[in-house]
Amino acid sequence: MICLVKEICEHELKEIMPLIRKVFPNAAIELRGDDLFFVATMRGGIVGFMHLIEREEYFVLQGLGVDEQYRHNGAGNALMEKLEQVSDSANKKIYLKVKNNNPAVRLYESYGFTVKKFGAVHVLVKNRNN
Repeated sequence: MICLVKEICEHELKEIMPLIRKVFPNAAIELRGDDLFFVATMRGGIVGFMHLIEREEYFVLQGLGVDEQYRHNGAGNALMEKLEQVSDSANKKIYLKVKNNNPAVRLYESYGFTVKKFGAVHVLVKNRNN
């Protein structure tokens, strides 16, 4: 299947809220208007999302998720490729706080993220591509 990724505006956030709640049912969701949001679409429907917070010197990948029935069809990879494009064009690192047993860690590592341990917290870090 062909997966397209596009940035969405603040007024479009309501369209992705059901998917965010489906993928992360226990998450406390805080959305700010200046955050960056991208959606992955297949056959015209939203199947995945990415939420980035931009700081002065880096990005925080706040959330990335794909609807379970569309996993392993390229949506996660398409979102990760968009993440790399955004990071490279802004010349900024990416940080992601994650549980070490999260199965998505393999995907992140395949895109060059490395685990850094800060006490009990595991953070994945991706330096920008050169």
